[in-house]
Amino acid sequence: RWKNLTPDELLGRVQERAWKTLDTVCESSSGYPGTQNHFIVDSGASDHIISKDSLTKKERKTIRKTNNPLCFQTANGITEAKEIVDLFVKELGIPITAYVVENSPPLLSLGKIIKDHGVQCQWDRENGATLQKDGKTIWCDIQSDVPFVAVSSNAKLGAPAAEEGSSTSHLPSVP
Repeated sequence: RWKNLTPDELLGRVQERAWKTLDTVCESSSGYPGTQNHFIVDSGASDHIISKDSLTKKERKTIRKTNNPLCFQTANGITEAKEIVDLFVKELGIPITAYVVENSPPLLSLGKIIKDHGVQCQWDRENGATLQKDGKTIWCDIQSDVPFVAVSSNAKLGAPAAEEGSSTSHLPSVP
C-alpha cells in the first residue's frame, strides 16, 4: 500500500503516523510538557532537541544563542534552532546541551549519549529498553513502544555542557 505513493505522499503519511503516536505518548507522559522533562530516547535524532514549551521558567532563563544554528527535519516540518540550553540527565548523571526549537517533543539523541558519554543501550522482550552507564542500569519508561528517560533542570549542573557540534545529518542553516 506504500509502494504507489509519491515521495511527498509518503512523507505526509509518515508524519501523520508519527504525530498520532506522539499524541498518544504525550497525553500519557507526566513530563511533557512540565517541570520534570521526560525525553524520548531517539535513535533517529542526530542532536538533543527540546521545545521552549517543555522547559520550566527557570530553564528558559538559561537559554542562549548558539554559534552553530541548525535546521532540523522534524515530524512537523523543517525548523531552525538558533538557541541552546544545558540540561542534566539525572538518571544517567550526564550533562547535555539541547537545541531549542518550536513545536517538538523533547528528544535525547541515543547516538550522542553513546558517543559522548559511553552510554550503552539494550532493548529486549523481557526487560524492555535499558541504558547502562558506569555499571548502573536505567530502565526507560516505555509508552506506546517509545522509550523515555527523565531529565532534570540545568540548575543541577556544575558547569555547562560543551556546545553541540554540527552533524552531516542536519540541513543547512537558514540565514
